[in-house]
Amino acid sequence: MAARLPDVRTGGNLGTPFCDLIEGGTDETWYVLEASSFQLESIRRFKADVAVFLNVTPDHQDRYERFEDYRDAKGRVFLNQTPSDWAVYSATDPSCERLGSASPAAHVPFSAEGALDEGAFVRGGEAVWLRGGAEEALFALDDLPLPGLHNRENALAACLAARCAGVPEGALRGPLREFRGLPHRLEKVAVVRGAAVFNDSKATNSDAVLKALTAFESGVILLLGGKDKGADWSCLVPESKRRCKAVIAFGAARPKVEKAFSGALPLEGFDSLRDATRRALGLAGPGDTVLLSPACASFDEFRNFEDRGDRFRAWVLEEASR
Repeated sequence: MAARLPDVRTGGNLGTPFCDLIEGGTDETWYVLEASSFQLESIRRFKADVAVFLNVTPDHQDRYERFEDYRDAKGRVFLNQTPSDWAVYSATDPSCERLGSASPAAHVPFSAEGALDEGAFVRGGEAVWLRGGAEEALFALDDLPLPGLHNRENALAACLAARCAGVPEGALRGPLREFRGLPHRLEKVAVVRGAAVFNDSKATNSDAVLKALTAFESGVILLLGGKDKGADWSCLVPESKRRCKAVIAFGAARPKVEKAFSGALPLEGFDSLRDATRRALGLAGPGDTVLLSPACASFDEFRNFEDRGDRFRAWVLEEASR
């Protein structure tokens, strides 16, 4: 008789609302949820058996007057945890480390940038988990199909969360090799006249754009714009100068993008993403990269970031078919 598969349901801020997942669940059901700062603001009794805190950088500055308010809202993911729970958090992000290490749960820090005395980290070409003097191999870096330092961090956090939830040792190596990412997250759409085109519509803040840029060495034509959330755009300029061939501004945030990047590197602006996409594809040559990583919300032109990414993908595929 085949083993019964566990009942695992995913949703929250991403996908199906948590309240719609509960019907028919049992004490054996696992709920894998993305919780936004907006949602975490109002929790009272909610408790995560395994809480994962990846990073916290300035965002939603149109809602939070201070960065500390946003940080502390996200940190509520550890609220109500007990010593029988698990706190998985970045050891290289000061806010994550401070809030995660304050949880009464078992601490599981991780780092993709250096060794830890206790926790998961990358050593050579392998990710390992060191705990209580014992070492466990998690995955080989060559097995990760997705580019970028942030995807190493994501893989570390996913492996740790799964192991804390009872997934057997080594069980994630195969799935990690086969995983091709979710739509709108550094999603490779097509190659158009020798230029690779990526849809990173989910990148709605500056830190997400910085992480996306680290996946490429040079020749990037970066599409930035949409509905501004009060972000500081100046932090993007140095990395863009190192890696970008040009910046194309679009949408409601176009004037702010143009002001931030003026004189730094070739810069053009358009009112719509459609026109900006057409120009970016026209500028790109063999070996270049066209990257939609907008650092903004989508609501000036689109229903949500998925709608924006879907439209972008359709326009690119239309151009690729010519």
